[in-house]
Amino acid sequence: MALDPDELAGVCDLFGGLTRDELARAVEELAFRRGDEFDADAHDAAVADAIAAFVLLELAPGSDADDAAADDDAPLVVPGPRAFPRTPDGGADLPHIFDVSRRDVPGDAVESAVRARLAAAVNDLDEDDAERASVLLDVTYDAAALTGGEFGDVRDAIERYV
Repeated sequence: MALDPDELAGVCDLFGGLTRDELARAVEELAFRRGDEFDADAHDAAVADAIAAFVLLELAPGSDADDAAADDDAPLVVPGPRAFPRTPDGGADLPHIFDVSRRDVPGDAVESAVRARLAAAVNDLDEDDAERASVLLDVTYDAAALTGGEFGDVRDAIERYV
């Protein structure tokens, strides 16, 4: 069973945030309930792709989430600025059957994580990356909508590549 990026974001959103291991266990539980197979490698690749596309975002350990991850050394995965979280079929039952408490993730922790990801992405740009720069500009607007933060400084750094 493969979930699309917005469904992965929807599963994370049900809990406020999950570690990668918790997300894998939640998706595995969904697969079991649906009578589908869970492919850990395909799941890991889907999560990595969703993170690369800014649909999911990893928050560094100790990033002020009120209810810390079960493993304090593991980052939390939360819906990112490009996500349109959608609860997958059967997903609404996960909070009742999956033993993970809801986490309240502060917007400033999400904003900091988005800024760090964007800064790294800008550092990787070169003069031939106009298309990627254009995507990153869109991410700044989505990030502003998600966090309420101002990303004009990041936009300025990206615009020279467009």
